[in-house]
Amino acid sequence: YIQLMRMNILGQHGFRFQSRVRRADGSMDKTLNDRVETQWMLWWDQPHVDGRTTGIDTLRTTIAQWCQDGEVLWELVVNPIYRDRVAINPLEPDYLDETLNTVNPATGQQIRMSVEYDPRGRIVAYHLLTSHPGDMTWYRPETNTRYRRVPAENIIHVRDAERAGQTRGMQPVFGDATIEQNHRMPDLANGICRIEEGRRRPVAPPHGPAEAALKRGDLLRHG
Repeated sequence: YIQLMRMNILGQHGFRFQSRVRRADGSMDKTLNDRVETQWMLWWDQPHVDGRTTGIDTLRTTIAQWCQDGEVLWELVVNPIYRDRVAINPLEPDYLDETLNTVNPATGQQIRMSVEYDPRGRIVAYHLLTSHPGDMTWYRPETNTRYRRVPAENIIHVRDAERAGQTRGMQPVFGDATIEQNHRMPDLANGICRIEEGRRRPVAPPHGPAEAALKRGDLLRHG
């Protein structure tokens, strides 16, 4: 399934960027367009923060993530060490803690499943975990700073919203699941129920672990 999605969406050579800048008279500015496309290809050759992964390999990983998680999360990292001062940091959706449902005391704004909204419902920031829940460092006592706040303009978060106000994506359910996957369907159902509960859960004032994390300053302000 994932391989078919990669071939049907991305193909063998990936997407091709084409600049379409026009002159004042409406004709194509070929010289400028060629320069823009050349500079794009130079950046796209290594757009990843690791300085090695190509653009097309980044997209292949992204498509696989979409198929498995139902959402894609990219952080745009601005730093002079990268070509054109910007790079892509693909993140697993696990870095968004679905249990973080509270109010940011610094801004007074709601946080739903690690996504911060202003009073109009516009996304203003993402509160990313500083370490992956599966990492060995997750349970170490020295891991005091649990979250980092990243402005929404530095995040690309793609999900297939099925309902108005939906915060997170949902895993696709495959009709041709294997026997092993069928045995895991109860776990998948429980996960879906948790996401649905998070959608409907009213935002309460900070309390418990979230309150302690906020008081310790674990929500860092970036940018």
